[in-house]
Amino acid sequence: MDRDIFNDFLSNDGSPHLGRNVDVITSSNEPDTSNSPCFIGGLGSSLCDKRVERISNNIYYEKYRKLKRTVKDFVFENAALCDEVARMQEKILIEKEERRYLLRKLQAFQAQKDGSSSTNAVSGGPSSGKNVCGENSELQSKKKSQAKKRPAPKGVGKLKNEGGKPKPKRRKVPADKRLVTPIPLDATGRPLFPIILGSLTIHSLGVIVSDRHGYHTEQCIYPVGFCSSRTYASLKNPTTQCLYQCTVTDSPFGPKFEITPEDDPGHSLVGNSPNEVHGSLLKALNTVIGKEVVSVEGQGAKFFGLSHPTVQNLIQSCAGARKCTDYRWVQFEVAKVAEGEEEHISKDFDPTINFEVLLHIIKENTLTVNTSTGVVVTR
Repeated sequence: MDRDIFNDFLSNDGSPHLGRNVDVITSSNEPDTSNSPCFIGGLGSSLCDKRVERISNNIYYEKYRKLKRTVKDFVFENAALCDEVARMQEKILIEKEERRYLLRKLQAFQAQKDGSSSTNAVSGGPSSGKNVCGENSELQSKKKSQAKKRPAPKGVGKLKNEGGKPKPKRRKVPADKRLVTPIPLDATGRPLFPIILGSLTIHSLGVIVSDRHGYHTEQCIYPVGFCSSRTYASLKNPTTQCLYQCTVTDSPFGPKFEITPEDDPGHSLVGNSPNEVHGSLLKALNTVIGKEVVSVEGQGAKFFGLSHPTVQNLIQSCAGARKCTDYRWVQFEVAKVAEGEEEHISKDFDPTINFEVLLHIIKENTLTVNTSTGVVVTR
């Protein structure tokens, strides 16, 4: 039997067969150690490494699942917060509309109260009925009869009270109440920009600075970031129109007012007040014309559009307007005008503001313009 085993390891020429593992099997009585751990030591280490790698992968997978769950919760929470912010913004808009409605009602009530108080002052007041003397009661009855009667307009100046003063007329609109032209609004009641008011165009209202000196006066508020444009006479050729951009910017020393001509943007006029920069523009215009055709006293608030009733009403409605302590609050009322009459109402006939009026003055002064140089020369 051993002979047969060894014959299997020999080739035909009697030499050992190299393809067989003669070191493993030397006898049929030797135990088979092919399944021994020592025999497959390399294979066991690779299995252990795979097991350790699988365990570490499971740990990282659990961490990944926890992070994914946390991120998902944060996404849902963020969406809920965004929805809540949207609801709060909608509520704020509704509250603002209600506040504006109540403010208009309050202004109307104050105007009605002012009118009734002036009527009481004209008629002698209700306290005159408490006099005991018969003479005072007769005077009271006469005053009441005069108040009930409506005299003709011609005789109003002839009516006099006991003190010899003429009877004042009843004011329908208070002195501090101004008319504004209607402007287009969006669904939330906010104005749609740009706002076109004749030759004046408003591009931005800016932000009100109420806690610093110089950013508002008794007549106007100067919001930082305010931007408007107006057509006026060009400094190169005064008989042609030019678009001027007017802006209000911030600086450490107060607001800065700037006027930039469209045909020469590199030469901007800057000043510490709107009147100063507008006066510089008028001086430069008179220099080009060669004669003082307009006053150099600046009307900067008008030129910028800050004192325009519609713009002033919008600025008063902005946040921070109530904190401007030096500013005098003005009441406004929307004018009921027919279509096409808004431009006529908002038109200003000041030659320092209106180009058409300035051009008419230039023609009246018999001035001609050299088309080659753009300089105005007297005939």
